[in-house]
Amino acid sequence: MQKRLKSLFSIIFLLSNLFIQLGSTNVYAAENLDASQFVTSVALADANGPIGTNRIRDTSSVQVTYNLNLGNGSAITTDQPYTMSLPKELNYTTTTPISINTPTGVHLADVTISNGIISIQFTSDAQSYDNLRINFNFWATFNRSQLNYETGNDLAFPTQTNPNNTVHLNFSKSSSGGSGTSAIAKSLSYEDTDPTIINWTLTVNNGGYPVENATLQDIMENNQDYIPGSMTVIHRNWRRTPLATEHTEPVITQQADGTQTFSLSFGKLTSVQEQNNTATTSLVIHYQTRLLYNAANNRYHNTASTYDNGSFIDTAVSTATYHGQGGGGEGDQLITISGTKIWEVEENDSQTRPETISVSLLRDGVNYRQTTISESQDGTWSYAFPSVPKYDNTGREYGYSVQETTVPEGYSSEVKGFDIINHYPAKTTEFSGQKIWRDQNNQDGKRPDQITVNLLANGAFQESQTVTSQDDWHYQFTNLPKFLNGREIEYSVSENAVPDYVTTIEGSTITNTHTPEVRAINVQKVWDDQNDQDKLRPEAVTLALLANGEKIDEASVSGADQWAHTWEGLPKKDKGQAINYTIEEETAVPGYTSTVSKQNDDSFIVTNPHSPEQTSVKGHKNWQDNNDRDKKRPNSITVLLLANGEQVATKQVTANDNWDYEFTDLPKNSHGQPIVYTINEEPVSGYTSQVEGFNLTNTYKKVPTIPSVNVTQQWDDDNDREKDRPSSVKVQLYDRDKKHGDPVILNDGNHWSHSWKNLPKQDANGNKTNYTVKAIDVPKNYHSTVVEQAPFVLLS
Repeated sequence: MQKRLKSLFSIIFLLSNLFIQLGSTNVYAAENLDASQFVTSVALADANGPIGTNRIRDTSSVQVTYNLNLGNGSAITTDQPYTMSLPKELNYTTTTPISINTPTGVHLADVTISNGIISIQFTSDAQSYDNLRINFNFWATFNRSQLNYETGNDLAFPTQTNPNNTVHLNFSKSSSGGSGTSAIAKSLSYEDTDPTIINWTLTVNNGGYPVENATLQDIMENNQDYIPGSMTVIHRNWRRTPLATEHTEPVITQQADGTQTFSLSFGKLTSVQEQNNTATTSLVIHYQTRLLYNAANNRYHNTASTYDNGSFIDTAVSTATYHGQGGGGEGDQLITISGTKIWEVEENDSQTRPETISVSLLRDGVNYRQTTISESQDGTWSYAFPSVPKYDNTGREYGYSVQETTVPEGYSSEVKGFDIINHYPAKTTEFSGQKIWRDQNNQDGKRPDQITVNLLANGAFQESQTVTSQDDWHYQFTNLPKFLNGREIEYSVSENAVPDYVTTIEGSTITNTHTPEVRAINVQKVWDDQNDQDKLRPEAVTLALLANGEKIDEASVSGADQWAHTWEGLPKKDKGQAINYTIEEETAVPGYTSTVSKQNDDSFIVTNPHSPEQTSVKGHKNWQDNNDRDKKRPNSITVLLLANGEQVATKQVTANDNWDYEFTDLPKNSHGQPIVYTINEEPVSGYTSQVEGFNLTNTYKKVPTIPSVNVTQQWDDDNDREKDRPSSVKVQLYDRDKKHGDPVILNDGNHWSHSWKNLPKQDANGNKTNYTVKAIDVPKNYHSTVVEQAPFVLLS
């Protein structure tokens, strides 16, 4: 069945139409709701065909057909109806709306006619058609009060090209009589509310002929059915005045060819000459049939015959046509072809994805349209081809497809429906690693035969792998996608828990640690070589660690690590037995011997002794003081020993030693070089010292003295008004900044005064002395001021 929307009426008429051909240009304002702006033609017809120039009876029914072209349906309003006026000469009484549908059932509009106004209400579906055309038809009667029987009437049917368009009709007035003088007559009319119902009227013996035994036979063709209960019979006298009305139900006989027949008997009918007011002369019979619609034949014949005592009198035939209403519509249905551009890229595609792409729309395989799209703000790529015709001129549906005009380099292009998928080949990678056991070579026998390694992608589980010693405890996951949603996948692994082991993972390396009982062995290297006096000590030595007599490790020790080393994490046992650890020096050190001593189970000392070459320094103290005439010679002196200019030892020398001294067991060398030894002595008061080699000569020289230095404490406190003067104060004598003697206490007992007698005018080095006095503990709320006032130093 063709899907092309064609102008097929829902009702097919065998009547020919008189068309008023008009143009099809659509010019209308956006708010113009006058339906006549779309009318292209109007046709009028009656039961006998197109209405020509002959007169038409004023009782006739006329079929009115409108054809409209609305152009692009998207411009049509659906908020309110379009209207136009029915010519005043026509009456329309049917209240049922006319539904305008396409042949495929798309509802386009509803047409209603009321009070002489035609209203067309469009649906939203009508807006999806281009070149939209509709038609509708209906039957109307004439408004006799508006007819001009002499000159005829111009019925107004404005169109889009001619708003003054009219159709001229000439009318003839129907007579008001019955059926003349015929023996039988048959007429029909249409039910207002249902055009498929025909009202049949039979007039029997309207001429008033004498009939002895009147009968009626009626034949209805097979395209209509008698409506039960619809028959009435009216008896009339010679004046055609009704005498009685009876309701009767005929016996319907169904014939083999589908026709229906019935017969009625009326008995004697008196003639008009008898002028009998109470006798039946003629009869009027009313009944209804329903038309059975037949697209191949829409004329409905009905034949009635009268008989007198079985002898044929006359026949009357009347034909009905379908007086229904209908309409239809067609147009070029417009659709929108739309789709999405999908990027299937497993890695960051910022350098591979183009800024725009071109999409071609193909109609029946031929390029029809093209559009360029880019990424929208929400990150999507979409396109649309609006207002695309769905069907061709024959009603065949177009075959639309899309393709990418130019496929970006490196991508493949796939079309699913109207979505275009660009796939960038996924990069693959692998993830491999190793299992490391830290369990002292399975010292405790707890290592399992196999483990399970789990692969994770961005933290999510992917798959598992069993790893054994046959794989050398290596694992490998291959052919893994490298990217997901434009981001590189971060692969990692986890491990099912291994009893008695602690698992740590660094990168791809899985380490299982089981810590058996361990111990540490400490070793200290001791050099007994007078701080490497002879420069024979090596920069480093190698010490070996032995377990049960077998070397298991070595360590290089040096001064940088304080000649010490510790082996940590050593197994305490092997196969359940305690391991005996010992230390050996790998290579003998020239010039040294080596001994290893065990301090305890965990500590060893390796001692390397070396006896360096030694020397001694000795000398004598000479006094030149006239055999101590002034009794100034001290009881002892202190000799200072200097090695390379730096003091290294002292020795007190007295007369008991005959003023001799000696420094023994002195290292001869320092860092491989001979040490230069010299001597000096601490100053002896009143003497000058001279060094010759290792001998000392002290010469006495009498030093002049100062008779005395006096100090007096004076108080400037308003005669101790505050009563906070202390009972004593301490003062100290200084020679320049060097204390001289012990502190002295001043108080009332010594009248707050003291005198230092016979103080030397020169120090031991011959420098002139300069004595001052200072208060040691200044009382609270006082301050000390020293006033030099010879021969006193006053403190106040």
